[in-house]
Amino acid sequence: MPAPKDTQALSRFLETDLSDDQYSSMVEWLKHNTEPLSQVKSFMEKTAVELDFRAIFPDVSDKLCMLWTPVYAGEVLKYATLQGGNWQTYLNVKESILTSDGKKVNVSLGLLPCILPPGRKAKKRASVDEALASYIDVKPVGTNLPKYLEEVSNTQPYVLILGGFADPLQCFTIVERRAIPQVSFLKAIDVCFKLFYILNLNYPWQSYTTWEFIQKVIYGLEDTGNHNKTSPAVIAMTALKKASKI
Repeated sequence: MPAPKDTQALSRFLETDLSDDQYSSMVEWLKHNTEPLSQVKSFMEKTAVELDFRAIFPDVSDKLCMLWTPVYAGEVLKYATLQGGNWQTYLNVKESILTSDGKKVNVSLGLLPCILPPGRKAKKRASVDEALASYIDVKPVGTNLPKYLEEVSNTQPYVLILGGFADPLQCFTIVERRAIPQVSFLKAIDVCFKLFYILNLNYPWQSYTTWEFIQKVIYGLEDTGNHNKTSPAVIAMTALKKASKI
């Protein structure tokens, strides 16, 4: 996928190292203030991803954070186990270590490419490893981030975590060789998804079904024009929302 033509618009999204409270405070302030202009401009830049997405989809912007609760994460983990439990091998995570709600939320998000079919491009079907790599990159704590970004070849947004899936030390949304720090793994996925929409980018073909699930089941957004039929695996997973009563 070619890089976005509007590089100035892209650069506005690269200052999002905000906590949830900081973000909420900035948005609330912007609702009631139009000056000083310097402050308005600063807050607009820092909340650009959220504000741009909310302007287009005001009713669904918080869906991932609201719906991906520990209860929902538990249902995803149960579903993954019923599928054979191979996700533990792919993620190098043992289910026995998921001793907190936070770990369950993180791992349930990370294993999606393991339980949804990898994408297909023409006659080529991606492997589960390829689907995972286009969705999340996991590097050890202490990774040289500037060097890592210099060597990145993927121009589409994805998530980078330093540490393990269950309890990452740092989380980033990566776009155009820039790392946007996030307060959590959940928020990194949230921002990554929104960047696809705001920058009008296609999902990576390797993890297409994973992003389709997040788009259609979590955010409730259908494809415009109905050009693409929903994958049967995505339809099957809609039952998880009913099971978790969300």
